[in-house]
Amino acid sequence: MGIVTLTFSTNLLACDEPIQSDEFDNLIRISSNSIGEHIINFPSHAGGQQYEHVAIQVANSSNQNSNVYATLNATKTQNGYSTSVSSFATKGLDVKVVVWWQGGLNPCPIIGAKKIVAGNQ
Repeated sequence: MGIVTLTFSTNLLACDEPIQSDEFDNLIRISSNSIGEHIINFPSHAGGQQYEHVAIQVANSSNQNSNVYATLNATKTQNGYSTSVSSFATKGLDVKVVVWWQGGLNPCPIIGAKKIVAGNQ
């Protein structure tokens, strides 16, 4: 009877930083409705990974250093997922939408992001 020893490099299973690019940013579609909400749509998969969560980061237009971050609930649709967020334009706030996809063989999550800028809504 033999003993098999498996050793893994910590680099193999580690992730230095998430995968981000315009390719993934462009998967997020934002539109506005008549009651001042922004409808956010995105696919269930990106780069071979599946949807993990969606969040917003809110910042004051004059001070971009913000730690206000909130996870949103998303609804499964025929073409992926959808969620919405109210407009913050009247309050002088910018909103950044961030979608995470994770899973598959790559330990690094894929992140897509789009900014909703106050005054450009």
